[in-house]
Amino acid sequence: MFAFYANVLFAQDIEVKSLKQIKASAEASTRKDLNDKTCGLLRIKMDEEGAQFSGNLVGDVVYKNGEYLLYMSSGSKRISIKHPNYLPITVLFSEFGINKLASGEEYKMATKLHKEKQKSDPKKRGIVQFRITPSSAVLAIDNQPEASADSGNYTVSLPIGTHYYSVTYDDFTIDNQAVKVEKQPKTVEVDLTEFCPWLNIKSQDTDADIYINDEWRTTGNWSGLVAPGEYTIQARKEGFRTLSQTVTLQENEQFTVDFEQMKPIVGSLKVDYEPRNAEVFLDGEKVGVTPLSLDKVKPGRHKLEVKKEFCKDVSKNIIITEEQELEVKGKMPMTFWGVLLDEAEKGDGCAMILLAYYFINPDWNSPPCSECYDRYINLVNEGYNGIENNFDDNRTPNYPKAIYWLEKATNHSPIPKFDHYQACVLYQLSFCYAQQEKYDDSFRLAKKCHDKYQQGKELLAWHYYFGKGTTMNKSLALKLWDNIPTDRTAYDIIRDLRY
Repeated sequence: MFAFYANVLFAQDIEVKSLKQIKASAEASTRKDLNDKTCGLLRIKMDEEGAQFSGNLVGDVVYKNGEYLLYMSSGSKRISIKHPNYLPITVLFSEFGINKLASGEEYKMATKLHKEKQKSDPKKRGIVQFRITPSSAVLAIDNQPEASADSGNYTVSLPIGTHYYSVTYDDFTIDNQAVKVEKQPKTVEVDLTEFCPWLNIKSQDTDADIYINDEWRTTGNWSGLVAPGEYTIQARKEGFRTLSQTVTLQENEQFTVDFEQMKPIVGSLKVDYEPRNAEVFLDGEKVGVTPLSLDKVKPGRHKLEVKKEFCKDVSKNIIITEEQELEVKGKMPMTFWGVLLDEAEKGDGCAMILLAYYFINPDWNSPPCSECYDRYINLVNEGYNGIENNFDDNRTPNYPKAIYWLEKATNHSPIPKFDHYQACVLYQLSFCYAQQEKYDDSFRLAKKCHDKYQQGKELLAWHYYFGKGTTMNKSLALKLWDNIPTDRTAYDIIRDLRY
């Protein structure tokens, strides 16, 4: 990639004349870095104030008696200098025979400020090849970025004279470095890995967001070069406690931050509404039935709903506090059917019969077991104040639910004074089986109900007349039910044979 410049280049330079280690004074051991290690002291002789420095600096820079005092972490290998009146420069200590600054030692750098203008001839050009590592780093020459190059190799045509380049990778930059362009081609190699720390960030939560100094980098694990300095690394995940670690990275250092499993930020919720077995919904999602305890609930506002058939829904907004339990309890307003369901779930056979009859009959014109019904009217009057006796709510039959409760009722012994208990259970269960086309079971129970309790002759006659669950026997059917409506279908007849 060739880049051509037609302008005349003017520059004012900061020249480093020397860098050497000197005898450490008392000032050299007065400052420590975040790792509690004594810094090195770098004195930079410069005739003008206003310079700014970047590198592994610790604390403020002081200018006195014509020199800057910089405290740097031990192991530092470079310093960048910027001044509003001069082009910036990055000084590599190794070019002056100093591999890195040592703890508690003192160094002195002498500089010269060149204010004269340097002029380059745009008609005379030279070729410079830059080889950059890593290859994804960005090269800029005379503050103009070059187009990206394959494998980090750039070939640039420049006017003969002094030019300045910078190389940037992620957060790390080697500021403008001087390169003298001549007629003969020149190669410049820049390996940032010699100066940049390599940072590895590992998170056991692969869906955690990784931040470096409050800037999002990736989700999961991250690794790459960064500039030397101090960094705050965080793993963040909604609903979990943020993990954070602050580190100071030196040049050419490899450092790994290994985050443990993130802990959820939770509170707890206890819901205890009567009647029991009410469905509990949190933010629209069913989470269980009452009584219910939830241990891992996200702190904040939530919508709590408690629902149960035949009861008025409970809906309220709640606030969950971290590491605290919120208890919500009460009694749901119930209809008469809610009373039956509550008692049936507690094992009461009479409630099971009436509840089954509710599912069989869209209306409630003639309750089956009158003793059971009277008992629960008294129950309502005595212990369930405010019950709504709403029998007409446009229902449709629900035979599977009726069968469920009738089958449970067969496991309960009848109360002696309730003469129709067993007959009622057998008859209604037979009727429901017939509606579900389980004719064998229906016939068996209808015959038992008639033979043992002398109840339900019409239902038994229906089985014989239409041959449902047994051999067709119309004569026997007419003996049982002499006025059977023979002009109607089997379905129409059975539909009206509710107990």
